[in-house]
Amino acid sequence: MAIKTQYGTYLCGYCGKAYVSATKADECRDQHELIYIPLTKTDLSRLLQFLYTKNDELLTESLVNTLQTYLGGN
Repeated sequence: MAIKTQYGTYLCGYCGKAYVSATKADECRDQHELIYIPLTKTDLSRLLQFLYTKNDELLTESLVNTLQTYLGGN
């Protein structure tokens, strides 16, 4: 859903680019090909810790399975 500004324009909910209509802002958002992955706070924390430390032990089987499911099973 587009974000209406105080100036009467609408922002893409992802990149923040301004448009004169909500429809155009929503089209921009849709072009970003966003996916939403349900993660627990614990899994998100583990994923961020992994990115910083590269410690494979932080990646639980359930976290990896969830990510692979949304990638298409690769």
